[in-house]
Amino acid sequence: MNKVRINDLTFSIGSKVICDGITVNFKRDSFTGIIGPNGSGKSTLLKQIYRVIEPNQGKIFIDDCNIRDFDSKKLAKIMAVLPQENQSDFDYTVGDIVLMGRFPYHSIFGSGCPHEEDNLIMKEYLDLVGLKDREHRFFKTLSGGEKQRVLLARALAQKSNLIVLDEVTNHLDIGYQYKILEILRKLGLTIIAAIHDLNLAMKFCDEIILIDGGKVIDTGKPRDVITETVLRDIFRVNARIVEDGDTTVIDYISSYY
Repeated sequence: MNKVRINDLTFSIGSKVICDGITVNFKRDSFTGIIGPNGSGKSTLLKQIYRVIEPNQGKIFIDDCNIRDFDSKKLAKIMAVLPQENQSDFDYTVGDIVLMGRFPYHSIFGSGCPHEEDNLIMKEYLDLVGLKDREHRFFKTLSGGEKQRVLLARALAQKSNLIVLDEVTNHLDIGYQYKILEILRKLGLTIIAAIHDLNLAMKFCDEIILIDGGKVIDTGKPRDVITETVLRDIFRVNARIVEDGDTTVIDYISSYY
């Protein structure tokens, strides 16, 4: 089980600062949602965590080890990733795509054939995301929502204790948005997820990190961070937060744009 610690993370493109001295901790075995308006730096922060881009300054630690000290296979055993941008024109079957998540456990000099355990894991996660009947379909023939679920199954097949998700509910209808997030919560993983839908963040996240202008504005429990003031000042909407028993929802009224 993994915890993630970020110290003074800064990333710029030219004179534009996208992440500005971010220092934050992600709790072990917790579902942490990163929220903020478009262009706030959410995806850029995640890309630094999973090493697609390198910060100009600052460090990222997993269980007190600098992520730059891990080789790619070691990191893949620790952290799985579902990025926002995915190549969606794979000429592979659904089963083959999910089996790609097993690459950290095999030598490049192996036979190239998946082990029986790999096939069982592939089938397990296709079943988990509701696609066990698609194993032999070609990935490029699927709908956008089906592709997203296959890619999530591939990430889960890595059997990592830490998973980083950038807008995991992209392309999913509302039923599968809830289903996938319910599945993720039950897995007991350390999850770091950029989430666009604040009602989903309110319902499923244990912790929230609010980012705006590349800075951390607030961290805490969803109900403490997502307030009517934040909705007005950060997200530019006039909305009420309505509580009904154990359910809290954001009731949108109008935009300030």
